[in-house]
Amino acid sequence: MKNFIRALRFTWPYRYRLLFSILFAALAAVFWSLNLTAIYPVLKILGSEQNLQQWIDAEVERTQKDINQLQADIDTRSDAQQRVPGEKEKVSLSGQMAKLESRLEQARHYLYRMQVIKRFIDRVFPTDRFQTLALVIGLVVLGIVLKGIFEFGQEYLVGSVIKLSQYDLRNRFYRNVIHLDVNHFNTSGTHELMARFTGDSDMLAVGQNTLFGKMIAEPLRAIGCVVIACLISWQLTLMFLVLVPVALVILTKVGRTMKRATRRLLDRMSSIYKLLQESFRGIRVVKAFTMEPYERRRFATATKDYYRKAMWVVTVDALSGPVIELLGTLAIAGALLVGAYLVLNRETHLVPAAGSASACWSSRWTRRRCSNSTCCSP
Repeated sequence: MKNFIRALRFTWPYRYRLLFSILFAALAAVFWSLNLTAIYPVLKILGSEQNLQQWIDAEVERTQKDINQLQADIDTRSDAQQRVPGEKEKVSLSGQMAKLESRLEQARHYLYRMQVIKRFIDRVFPTDRFQTLALVIGLVVLGIVLKGIFEFGQEYLVGSVIKLSQYDLRNRFYRNVIHLDVNHFNTSGTHELMARFTGDSDMLAVGQNTLFGKMIAEPLRAIGCVVIACLISWQLTLMFLVLVPVALVILTKVGRTMKRATRRLLDRMSSIYKLLQESFRGIRVVKAFTMEPYERRRFATATKDYYRKAMWVVTVDALSGPVIELLGTLAIAGALLVGAYLVLNRETHLVPAAGSASACWSSRWTRRRCSNSTCCSP
């Protein structure tokens, strides 16, 4: 890891390309999130006889009626709370009012969002349903094109930075190696140096591509999805994100295991280079003493060891995908169960509001106290 960080300094001369790649990745994530939100109006157009203008007007009118009804219910319970004599009934009405006020606040926020969307729809979309559908599909296609352009720009810039830094690193490495003492080559041999120039350099490029490419683009996409999901339902999104720390812990352990396994794999490849070099340089000695079977056994042992280490890397890499997929499935299943609970029980919040929770607690405490004493008995 220390050597990898030291190698990152060769990307510093190309920092402006990296900055532009981050900008392109952010723009690609924005268009990727917008393409997801475009599915909703398409389904609304195809699933009803109304155009978007009629649907948004009906939604605004329905929400306004719900607000008026909720306000009337709150006023009714407020008047009833002042008239009832018992403390138990007042606490119960207070809990009902807190719940209605929470629903009223949510309805007002929803009405505000619908009014903002209504202004946008009235200004942009035509009244004809087919023309609206064609416009939405055209915007989706345009968004995909722009997203593809920004993704190409991001990957191209990251690739250019990696290849240029690899070019500088190899030239710097060769300049240092060529001026070493001859005894160093006799002591260490050239197999390790060849491995550094080829395999290690390529592995470094893979790590840089993951760092500057995937580790920047994928989190930005995830943030875009989380923002859209929070606008729909922040509670279901929170339930979905419960398994994120677990996934991070698993990915961290998998990454460390892959790091150790890859290091051992490179060591075994260096041993194969060394064996090949010794065999080919001393081929006359091997032929003279008929040591071909011995050399074959040595090579078979080295390649068998390399095979085992490579299969361990393959195993860890193959297990990481199903494990992450299982965690994602568990999160989706939990979110679906919570959403079904809210829909079937006609609830708007999984966790009640502070006022509602306090009132419900007070109501339970009052009922428990009254059940253990005669203070509320008629």
